[in-house]
Amino acid sequence: MKKLYRSKTSESGFTLIELGILMTVFSLLLATALSEYSRFKQQKIISDTKSRERLVTQSLSTFVANFNRLPCPADPSLPPTNIMAGMEKCLSTPPWNIPKATIPANDGEVRRVAGFRDTTADLDALPDPVLIGSVPYVTLGITHQETMDGWGSAFTYAVSEFITDPASYDDKKGVIRKLFRSTVVPIGAIFPELADIDPPNPAIPNAFIIALISHGRDKRGGYNYQGNLIAPCDMVALDSRNCDLDAEFLSADPKTDIYNLDPGALYFDDAFTVFGITRDGDKWAYTSGTTIENKTGGNVGIGTNSPLFPMHVDGNILVSDDYKTNSYCNETGGNCFPSAMIGGVGVACGFNGLVTGIANSDVICATKINPTSLVTGPCPLGEFIRGITAGGAIICAP
Repeated sequence: MKKLYRSKTSESGFTLIELGILMTVFSLLLATALSEYSRFKQQKIISDTKSRERLVTQSLSTFVANFNRLPCPADPSLPPTNIMAGMEKCLSTPPWNIPKATIPANDGEVRRVAGFRDTTADLDALPDPVLIGSVPYVTLGITHQETMDGWGSAFTYAVSEFITDPASYDDKKGVIRKLFRSTVVPIGAIFPELADIDPPNPAIPNAFIIALISHGRDKRGGYNYQGNLIAPCDMVALDSRNCDLDAEFLSADPKTDIYNLDPGALYFDDAFTVFGITRDGDKWAYTSGTTIENKTGGNVGIGTNSPLFPMHVDGNILVSDDYKTNSYCNETGGNCFPSAMIGGVGVACGFNGLVTGIANSDVICATKINPTSLVTGPCPLGEFIRGITAGGAIICAP
């Protein structure tokens, strides 16, 4: 009997429904992966920008501690192969001794512009100058890459020009103005839901010695690694205030809602704007295991921002142990007398009488007292005998 066999055919592949489900799952996974990668990339850019920003400000701080001045900017248009790339370019030294009519407005891409105010750094009433360029990385001893933000454009570096000379360095003579959103455009009037939360414009605007600017993702006003301008400043957008070559820069505080990527007048993507250095955290150093010194070599003020002496205290001092000094002076630094006068051989009057005080860097001596002429009598209630005058009367005090 002949056996019949049924042939089996193996089916392979996916049905259209299975393929559709597979593609949907794959698309979701891919979208999630791309979103996470985009977030990671953005965080990396911001992290790199912040770390390089800190390095630049710390390098500026070290430079000030070593040279008692800030460096001039470098020319951002020079490629790394140029011998002057990354070197500070001071347009004149010192600039205030040259008539302003003869001072160049720029040298290469280092620009000189008028600051927003005049200070006593010079003798005229014109606004003090500001230099704008890039970070002088060679002068600071850091690499070119460390002066680039995460988006690939060089930080813009602006500095009050008189602060670049040690003879006139003064933290209080900055002429760079920090703008808040309310001083640029009344955003609250355009979008009421964005109420202006910036502090009001003070009568005397805050003055700063430097500004360090990252030009953000659109890179407008920034130069690339090779020294080429990436994109011109968009004079319509709000972030043009940080690339329009004046001494006013808009604060990019991430705590506010200033960021706006919609094209138009309110566009602002500048990631960071720094207006200071970290010099105050770099003033002290160990000289031995338990001894510190002030590295600036200047005066230290407590209660005063204009110390006149190595240690100038405007107020009372409480000393719980020995207090050692070579001399004592009044509050203006005059009428000094040696401490030995009240703690050594200089306190005696010899045979000329009794010490009744100190004046004009010497003791005041009184005529000898004849004990037989002493005036007796009790002190008022609550007072006690504290001394005897040269005339023999008792001195009473609480």
